Amino acid sequence: MLYWILFIISLIILFWIFWKRWKLTKRSLVFEQELEKKAKPDFEEISSKESISHPPAFEEIRLKRKEEQRARDEKTRRIQESKKAFKQAELYFSKKDYAVAEKYLLQVLSFDNDHLDANFKLGLLYLQQENLPRAEFFFQKLTDLKPHPLYYSNLALTLYQQNRLLEASRLYEKAIELDNKEASRFVNLAHIYKELGEKEKALLAFEEASRLDSRNLDYLWTLADYYQHFSKWTNLKDVFRKIIELDPYNEKAKNQLAYLEEQTK
Repeated sequence: MLYWILFIISLIILFWIFWKRWKLTKRSLVFEQELEKKAKPDFEEISSKESISHPPAFEEIRLKRKEEQRARDEKTRRIQESKKAFKQAELYFSKKDYAVAEKYLLQVLSFDNDHLDANFKLGLLYLQQENLPRAEFFFQKLTDLKPHPLYYSNLALTLYQQNRLLEASRLYEKAIELDNKEASRFVNLAHIYKELGEKEKALLAFEEASRLDSRNLDYLWTLADYYQHFSKWTNLKDVFRKIIELDPYNEKAKNQLAYLEEQTK
């Protein structure tokens, strides 16, 4: 009997101990949960304030790179479209289909207004069509974009066809300053000098043209006319000898040379 009484008392004591431990554990868990609840809103509030007042640097960098990439893609697209349009323009220009060529050239300029080749082709196109004001516009634009002898000489030709001789002569002179190896520029300048009444300058220009293109018979015959005009008989005989050297069967040059030699004995 005593044994059972002791056994029951032991069970009661064990039960009481486990109950106490369970209460303490539960109270500890509740306390930790309360702490988490209190800490979390404070953390979220701080993070929210920081994100509003100071945007993350990596987000700014990402947006900047995205804009830069978009700009590069757009530039690439415009270059590709420009090349495609210019290729079509050259095709129709070679076929002398100037209306279609003009459309494609203007399309090129819509992508790149300073496209040198497109501006030059438009100048030539309008010059071919005798639309001189438009040709002048594009050649003048080109000389402003880049000082090139080809642009100056074509602008000079455009002004010459509008009878603006003095302006044209200055532009040819500018072209020759940039490149004095092209005989045709000296010839064109000589013709303008002649129309301006400056025959001495015209002679010098033709002499330079003949020096650059010494086998050009047209230049030599023109020189002969100038030497005769200025009574430069020695120079005239040299020109006739040069003509005969290039064209041995030219009877006119032979007769002229024989006459001069007879007169200057």
